Amino acid sequence: RAGKYITRKNNSHWTAKEVKLLVHGVSKFGVGRWSKLKKKYFKTSVRTAVNLKDKWRNLLRAYQKNIQKYTLLDLEPPLVEQIRKLAVKHPYPKRRHS
Repeated sequence: RAGKYITRKNNSHWTAKEVKLLVHGVSKFGVGRWSKLKKKYFKTSVRTAVNLKDKWRNLLRAYQKNIQKYTLLDLEPPLVEQIRKLAVKHPYPKRRHS
């Protein structure tokens, strides 16, 4: 570390294309496979596996509760519906077996 403060990376807003790739990746790999999803769909992107996880969590929060004003992206209704279906199929955080 050169200085006391570290600048944050990946501050740029997510594009609709990136969100579509994320949703497609979750539908293929499920949640918890963020590194695999990164390698397949975000190979040349500055997004990290943690960025993917965080974005998925935020999408679920926004669209499960129908809080459209929460998100900055105006996503197409079919994509929002797919997010909701995936939230049921692949709950996040993953439920642990007891």
